[in-house]
Amino acid sequence: MDPKTLALSNLIETGMMVIVSALIVIIYLKKYKKKGILIWFFSNVFWALGFFLVFHQKEWPYFFGVILANVFILLSLSFYNISICKLIGKKVSYLLNFFPVAALFISYLFMEGTELLFLRIIIFSVAAAWILFKTGFNLVYQNYEYKNYHFLATGYLAFFTVFANIFRVAMTLYFPENFKVLIDAGNSAIFFLLLMLLLKTSFNIAYILILSSVALHDLKIVKEELEKSNSSKDKFFSIISHDMKNLFSGLLWLSNNLKTKIQEKKFNPETDYIRIETLNEVIQRQFSLLENLLLWASAQTNRIDLSPEVIDLSKLSNDIVSLYKEIADEKEIIIQSDLSKSNFVYADKEMVSTVIRNIVNNAIKFTPKSGTIKLYYSAHPEKDSVQLIVEDSGLGMTEENLNKLFKMDEKLTTKGTNNEIGTGLGLLVCSEFIKKNGGYINVESKEGIGSKFKITLRSTDQKNSKLA
Repeated sequence: MDPKTLALSNLIETGMMVIVSALIVIIYLKKYKKKGILIWFFSNVFWALGFFLVFHQKEWPYFFGVILANVFILLSLSFYNISICKLIGKKVSYLLNFFPVAALFISYLFMEGTELLFLRIIIFSVAAAWILFKTGFNLVYQNYEYKNYHFLATGYLAFFTVFANIFRVAMTLYFPENFKVLIDAGNSAIFFLLLMLLLKTSFNIAYILILSSVALHDLKIVKEELEKSNSSKDKFFSIISHDMKNLFSGLLWLSNNLKTKIQEKKFNPETDYIRIETLNEVIQRQFSLLENLLLWASAQTNRIDLSPEVIDLSKLSNDIVSLYKEIADEKEIIIQSDLSKSNFVYADKEMVSTVIRNIVNNAIKFTPKSGTIKLYYSAHPEKDSVQLIVEDSGLGMTEENLNKLFKMDEKLTTKGTNNEIGTGLGLLVCSEFIKKNGGYINVESKEGIGSKFKITLRSTDQKNSKLA
């Protein structure tokens, strides 16, 4: 088999691989662009271009047949090494990968002629050995999740090619006459073309196998998250349905009792007023539960449109404080706002309003008579953000209950200071809404002392950022 036939074999094999890698890129590009899949595709393109030029080496000028052919082959090896690093999550040094290519290109510009063939062979062999050593090291010695025997075998093949290139350099330097005989007979070219064909084929198989392992691993994670999410939702709906059943049972009992009394003409407005009041409270709790449930369900299914705008958070919060002042006064709770200075955020006004109302309402619910509720801004917010704090001197929470907040699979039913029932569903809605606006909620609480709800949102400086 002559060198030209082997070059053609390399070209055909790589041409097929370009088509295969193009199909893989079309399928996986959106998901794995950052993992170097496009770089791997171009490594095959450069390899095909390099061997296309090698195939026409004797027919075309030196610049194309020698310089560009070798540059493209080295570029292919560099691109492959970068794609492997990205795929297995290792740091990439572009300088160390492209320096040998640049050095070869510049030196080859001044090395035209058969008398400088040995020097060109030495430069190419050293550059290829440098790049292939890094590839072999990444496949064999780096720790990554998807390593198996094929990857190790490919890494050792890369090391063998490094050794072959070093041997080639040694032969050129110390046995030039013997090596010239091998070159003239075409044996050296045949050996290296065969080795390159085997190496590139193995490289591509290794990359496809690693990519498949990554895709399967990601699919497994998604499956586990879905199963966990479904399990949590099942438990969540079980809790909610139980609470709703209890409320409806109470509602039916009270309404039937009042109906019977009216039918039997035993209804006494003075003594039975308390039952009507209880009935009203049960209906209000039921309505609140259903309202929060609908809001949460809409957020989960993305049926609530996000309409961000510049909001004066101080004005919005102060309006809510005014709205709840009368309710707070009934419990003799002092609710005060230290939000005189305007603070602007970029978020959905209705969502943020729902969150603040929910948290202020909870603060009133769980704060005893003569307690205090304060709204103020954090003195040390994160960069490009605003942090609104709602602090109360209420019942506070145990560490156990604090850990249950914002978790749909945990039952958190607590009573307010006037025996108001809380299910924790409203806080789930709050968490969802704030996340959708690119922020988050933190809570600090101590039982018997009170709670601090910290709402962090992006300031207007971040309005061009992509919201969730």
